Amino acid sequence: VATLANALHYQQGLTLSAAWTKAWQVIKLKAAMREGQVNFTFTKKDGTTRPATGTTSPALTGYTPKADAPRRNYSPLYVRYYDIDRAAFRQFAAARLQ
Repeated sequence: VATLANALHYQQGLTLSAAWTKAWQVIKLKAAMREGQVNFTFTKKDGTTRPATGTTSPALTGYTPKADAPRRNYSPLYVRYYDIDRAAFRQFAAARLQ
């Protein structure tokens, strides 16, 4: 949580209070997506609001990584998920979660 909150504060310019609040929202969303489908909303770069239904549960995505695939270090500033509506993997900036 602290890593994400600090990244939101120092890299995205959020106040420390807003960064911690947003970090907890993102952590709770990620935990819920590991368990099943979750409905959430985020703001796209062009300013429009996009509702989405997503998951990261392997049972629901049908995705298994290759055994020899290297482990990647992703930026904590983005939330990656499987979009149920579009049937594709997507990501959005954590600061844009509503």
